[in-house]
Amino acid sequence: MTLSRLAHICRWMRGLLSLAVLACAPAWAQQSGFERLPLPPELSPEAMNPEAVAPNVMADPSGADRFLIDLTTALRLADRANPEIGISRQEIEVSLALLQRARVILLPSLTAGSNYHNHTGNLQRSGGTILSVDSQLLYYGGGAQAIGANTVMVPAIRIFAHVGDAYFEPLAARQQTVVRRFDAGATFNTILLNVSMRYVELMAAEAQLELLRRSQQDAAESVRITSDFARVGQGRAADANRMLTAAALIDSEVQRWLEQKAVAAAELARLLSLDPSAGLATVGGPMPLLQLVDPACRLDQLLDVALRQRPDLAARTAMIAETETRYRQERMRPLLPTISVSASAGEFGGGSNLVVPTFGSFSGRTDFDAFAYWSLQNAGVGNLALWRNRRALADQAISDRTRVVNLVRRQVAEAYAEATAGRETVDTNEKRLQLAEAGFAEELRRIRGGEGLPIELLDNLNRLVNARQALVASISSYDQAEFRLFVALGQAPPAMLPAGQAVLGR
Repeated sequence: MTLSRLAHICRWMRGLLSLAVLACAPAWAQQSGFERLPLPPELSPEAMNPEAVAPNVMADPSGADRFLIDLTTALRLADRANPEIGISRQEIEVSLALLQRARVILLPSLTAGSNYHNHTGNLQRSGGTILSVDSQLLYYGGGAQAIGANTVMVPAIRIFAHVGDAYFEPLAARQQTVVRRFDAGATFNTILLNVSMRYVELMAAEAQLELLRRSQQDAAESVRITSDFARVGQGRAADANRMLTAAALIDSEVQRWLEQKAVAAAELARLLSLDPSAGLATVGGPMPLLQLVDPACRLDQLLDVALRQRPDLAARTAMIAETETRYRQERMRPLLPTISVSASAGEFGGGSNLVVPTFGSFSGRTDFDAFAYWSLQNAGVGNLALWRNRRALADQAISDRTRVVNLVRRQVAEAYAEATAGRETVDTNEKRLQLAEAGFAEELRRIRGGEGLPIELLDNLNRLVNARQALVASISSYDQAEFRLFVALGQAPPAMLPAGQAVLGR
């Protein structure tokens, strides 16, 4: 092969490689579409490793065997460590790789190689004459398997593709990438909503325990007074026993909420990919009454916002576009050809016992081939079946979007109703607690003043305990409803919570 021919082939291959890089670059440059929430400076970049995350959660300064965590940090850790979020983001990367592959269908495949052929024995000419021939040949350069007068069987440069696939595959792959992006957004919102819900449950369990300990103190005082009255004969022993039973019931409630707290902490640790033995706890402070959505907004306005912003609904819309593209692709398949364009260049030579030299005469060789053909799969019946399949998938995608629309409307309506009613319930329970505290304090003052029997404290004590528990439960339910409504509108829970009204101190 002459140096000029070799240089020409190298320039040809270099140009094709440049085209390949340009075609692939847009796919490489695309990002997943969801930036991760920034971690606070005290958390190391190795947060993807759960074992590296746990020590960075603030230890309880009281020396208890637990780690304190606020909601902002919990959301950031979930963003980095939750496997479902990680899987959804990797699905975007998979779709980007498929998009990159679809964009280069018309770029040629490049091959370099060599082949050697040796024949010893009889050959028959086209006229029937039998010859005893010892022949051999050698080819090297671009492509391989060049024998006789035939073209190079494995071309150096070859484009082989269906024209319809070259046009429709990048469109469908791009739409599939959009689907994966919105699906990842929906997964992100759902996981962070679950983290927020579990955090509120943990916060509510801690608040319940704090109030139950106050109730234990009130019950202990009631037991003391009732027992003193029974000991001096001013009250009955049965009344003292009834008060002891009420105190024991409060103790059993403490045990129940200790269990609820442990379960909530373990579930939160699971979502954050942390060891459940870490004993997560909230940072304390007042139980907030959140307001994430403007209460002045009407339900129809919120529904309109949700239908525009929900990522899962946007994903179903993109899925419809993809299935429609796939349907058009199959409709056009019989009408568009499959093309093959190939070229090879290399050094070829050989000989036999019938010519001189028996092995030599090496010189440059180039081959160029092009053809196109149209085909009907299974006499066209196969194409018809593919049309029907793609049409059914497109209709299925449309029905699936309708299902998601109904789901979005239901979620928004339910969360709106729960948030609206929950706020009124909190106000009612707050007044109920104020009355119960005032009633218990007044009854306690009256008993200490000798104006009644201590057993009369029991009813007020029960009312006070129930009012405290009801208020915490209503605040927890309201906050969870606010989170659900906010996420139902298509947003992830805010990394920094707005300043809410502190209804119940802890």
